[in-house]
Amino acid sequence: MSALSNAPLTNNEAGTFKVIHPFHPLYGQSFTLITHTHAWGQDRVYYQDNSGKLCSLPASWTSVLPPDPVIVISGGRSPFRLCDLLDLSRLLSDISSPESNVGKR
Repeated sequence: MSALSNAPLTNNEAGTFKVIHPFHPLYGQSFTLITHTHAWGQDRVYYQDNSGKLCSLPASWTSVLPPDPVIVISGGRSPFRLCDLLDLSRLLSDISSPESNVGKR
């Protein structure tokens, strides 16, 4: 759902979500979903913590989005997705090129 959308919330958006990122300190906890936005390339969920403070998390760290098919199909046997490895390869190539200013002073 876009931040500018005036469409009504779906059942999932009006309900709760669970933090599913295994290394997040809130892993396994459920929260009431305030809103789910996608802006500036970030898909985020907003919720109120126990003190009432408005907080957000990447939506991919929650149960709001469906699981990544690569993760489901690999059953945990593949620690990396091909698209992520290709992005990493391009980044390393850019960093190691003579024209790169990364790490230079």
